[in-house]
Amino acid sequence: MNLFSLALKGGIMMLPIFLCSVLGVYVVIERYLVLRSAQINISSFLQKVKEGFRRSGVSGVEEVCSRTLAPIANILLRGIAKHSFGETKIKEAIENAGRDEIYHLEKRLNWLAIVAGIAPMLGFLGTVTGMIAAFQQIEAQGANVVP
Repeated sequence: MNLFSLALKGGIMMLPIFLCSVLGVYVVIERYLVLRSAQINISSFLQKVKEGFRRSGVSGVEEVCSRTLAPIANILLRGIAKHSFGETKIKEAIENAGRDEIYHLEKRLNWLAIVAGIAPMLGFLGTVTGMIAAFQQIEAQGANVVP
């Protein structure tokens, strides 16, 4: 008996459980790739930012940040864009950029929580429907049930 035939014997509830499994694996892989691409060596990045600032001031820092694909670079870039508006505007821009980056990094994690909550319930529902079907067969056999 292979896995496919075992899944077919599981009944109709195996399809939603399988779909939950596929969705869960998709979210895990996609989030792993996003989080992995967001990682950078902070000390190396800060060294490049300092060199860019020494070389050509704020425009050098903007150049370094625009070449770096990382949340910290996007946050710094949004703060630098407001450098002429004062400290309060810079702080607001950095806070907003931080919230945007957190949203981007946490996106679709709620899907994983939903799948983690629904899949066991679908499994229990499949078990109950299987037991109902088994008892219906026992009832259909009448007194001819042999344990």
